[in-house]
Amino acid sequence: MALTLIALLALCPIIELASAQGIQASISAETELRSGLQIIRIRGKVITPLGMAVPNAAVSLQVKDPRGNTVHIALLFTGADGGYEDEFALRGDYASGNYTVYLLAEKIGFGEARAELTFGIFKPDFRLSAHPSVLEVQQGGSSGVAISIEPLHGFDSLVDLSLRGLPNGASYRFDRNPAQPPCSILLEITCSPDAPIGRYNITVIASGGGSIRSLALGLVVREAWWRPLGLASAALAIALAILGAYAALRRRAKAGGPDEEYLAAARAIARLEELKALGRITESEYRRLREEYERRLRRG
Repeated sequence: MALTLIALLALCPIIELASAQGIQASISAETELRSGLQIIRIRGKVITPLGMAVPNAAVSLQVKDPRGNTVHIALLFTGADGGYEDEFALRGDYASGNYTVYLLAEKIGFGEARAELTFGIFKPDFRLSAHPSVLEVQQGGSSGVAISIEPLHGFDSLVDLSLRGLPNGASYRFDRNPAQPPCSILLEITCSPDAPIGRYNITVIASGGGSIRSLALGLVVREAWWRPLGLASAALAIALAILGAYAALRRRAKAGGPDEEYLAAARAIARLEELKALGRITESEYRRLREEYERRLRRG
């Protein structure tokens, strides 16, 4: 009896050492696009610190997306080699960014092990850039900027383009639309002679493959180079109109004196010449009004 008790006491330290040896867990992740779905495969092994396989260990998995939402949970058991494997799919509305896998491996007599892995899943996308980022256009002129579209993560769709934020009197066109990335597209902006001078924030909007991207640009509308000359021309035109009206008035005075209608027509012609010189009236409208006022002068 005494010998048996001694033998049992001698075995106790050995059993305690085995239960306290602990376990280690490895983890890896692979991603694959399959039939429009994003497939994630997680695998790894549970072993002892000495590298021995730990079969039938319980492995709990939790996967969180970039927003912190849980997208997958699983409970697995290791095989004879200590290995485990899990596979699941993300639908089309999944978030793009870094995903995190949390693992807990347990087995009675071996304790537990924890592991964590972060990996990226990125949807096909594209990036916009421009050179220069600020366009300068004179009234009555045009200017262009190169818009580059760079595909990301296997993006292969057509991209439609539009522009927002243009001032009155300005228009735009793309030399290609839609476009297939990678490419560089010319955006041309044209301003009419009466487009308001100033600085504007405009935005290129691009959409394709389920993605929408925007690019902010600056637009500076400058005064036309001929505007200062137009002021001098306006002054000259007004002076000539006034001299012409004065000469006509003198002729009218000899015939009995001017009337109010005649004076109004003369003033209108002077104002009309000013508007034309400043580019604030179309050529067709100018000709129509000029003929009308001259008819009134002749009738007078």
